[in-house]
Amino acid sequence: NPLTDEFILIVISVLIIAVLSLAGYFFYTNYSKDDSVIEDNNITYKVEDYITIEKENIEGKNDKFNIEKITFKNLDASLVNDFINKQNKLINDTLNLYSHWDSFNFEGLTLKEGLIAYTDIWYQLNKTILTIYYNMNFEDAIGPCNTIIVLNIDLENKKIVTNEELLKLGNSSFEKIAEEHYNKTLESAKKCSDSDLYCGVQDKDYNIIKASQFEKDKDIYLNMIINGLDEAINCYIENGKIKYDYIRIAIDTLYMGVGKGGCFGYVTEELGDYK
Repeated sequence: NPLTDEFILIVISVLIIAVLSLAGYFFYTNYSKDDSVIEDNNITYKVEDYITIEKENIEGKNDKFNIEKITFKNLDASLVNDFINKQNKLINDTLNLYSHWDSFNFEGLTLKEGLIAYTDIWYQLNKTILTIYYNMNFEDAIGPCNTIIVLNIDLENKKIVTNEELLKLGNSSFEKIAEEHYNKTLESAKKCSDSDLYCGVQDKDYNIIKASQFEKDKDIYLNMIINGLDEAINCYIENGKIKYDYIRIAIDTLYMGVGKGGCFGYVTEELGDYK
């Protein structure tokens, strides 16, 4: 029957078109996405819609300084002003150091010799959280030093994601981190002999606290760490992992009640997947 044969051909053609369409859609949705673009609840988030990177023009110093800064767009000022202020202060402080370095001398070298400064910036979208990581590197005759500023913004809810919130997502907390660092410090203090007058934990007057006293006053020192941790660590999400950076000496100075300090040797701790 010619009519039946024609009908069968039409059905087969429709099925082939449907299969090809589904295969094409599957390929597009799974293999053609840009990592800088996130779609959520029919809203598309693109990094370039929110930030741009600009090179800071430093007259007469461009051979030694390669500094970039971040500018924002399409974001409420309340979300970015603190980051912008910290970034500008960091750049200005670095330039001011350069202008005053001639008067300092280290092992026969003025500190300005060999002085360089540069920024290392990265940014990512993880689900709907935009993470911006700004690292100012500074090197002189003594050695390298760097300072990190981090900003995490929940684009969907238009809010800053705090250190405390990210720690919670990573099944951690200020209290847990404080306990870990206190225990490490106590362990080191217990290795000090009574005859070693300079071994132990320093207080704000640079007096040495022996292990027995440090252990007795545990709650006092734990609270000192907890109260200062928000300023001493930087939490962020990188490649789907929740992490935080810190400098050991910056946490040690919390025992002294003098707040964040140091710029040498950041340590990165990974807390787990961002789910």
